[in-house]
Amino acid sequence: MQIYHLKKEREKIESSNARLRAENQKLPAQIERMKHSKDEVEKVARGELGLVKGRAAQRQPGLLPAFLQKLLAHGRGDALCAVR
Repeated sequence: MQIYHLKKEREKIESSNARLRAENQKLPAQIERMKHSKDEVEKVARGELGLVKGRAAQRQPGLLPAFLQKLLAHGRGDALCAVR
């Protein structure tokens, strides 16, 4: 019985790893788009943070700082005004 549960857990982990690998492969292109386009920064902010134009963001603990760190790490401090 324990072997069955371990196999199921391994399958979940392998599936999660595959999903994360696919997501990681897309990130370099997204970073490049964000470096050159404030619109892309705004799009990501809306998708990842749930920001809505013209409304105050309801901050989820830890999420906004992580996103801002991404922007700053890639030299996009100028784009912060796009996500106000």
